[in-house]
Amino acid sequence: MTASASEPYPGWIDNYAALTGVMTGIMQGTVRTVVAKNECRIDIVPVDMVANTMLVSAANVHNHR
Repeated sequence: MTASASEPYPGWIDNYAALTGVMTGIMQGTVRTVVAKNECRIDIVPVDMVANTMLVSAANVHNHR
């Protein structure tokens, strides 16, 4: 997960742990290289999309018992 797409506002984050910290370093120019395989891909999903999907899923499970 990474910063939010829209809720509570675009770009919102509560800490710089894990991937968000690395991405911030890359954007600021302090991290200039990352060792990785070219064929590897990373999935970056905004935190608000994950939270909203979990809430909808929980409501769906509750309503279909």
